[in-house]
Amino acid sequence: MSKITLNKVRMALMGLIASMHGLFELAGIAGRWRRPPYHSLTDPEMTRLKAFVKRMKLAMP
Repeated sequence: MSKITLNKVRMALMGLIASMHGLFELAGIAGRWRRPPYHSLTDPEMTRLKAFVKRMKLAMP
């Protein structure tokens, strides 16, 4: 069993927060872009997020 390192936890949280900003953009609330050193979703990642939202049948305006 591998140990969960603090760095892995940080990376997961950065991805989660970046995904939340992507959802904000899809909902028309705000943009997804964040200042460095924080991660922003790329166009391909946004495409995957949009497909996930559609597949889960989440309501977006």
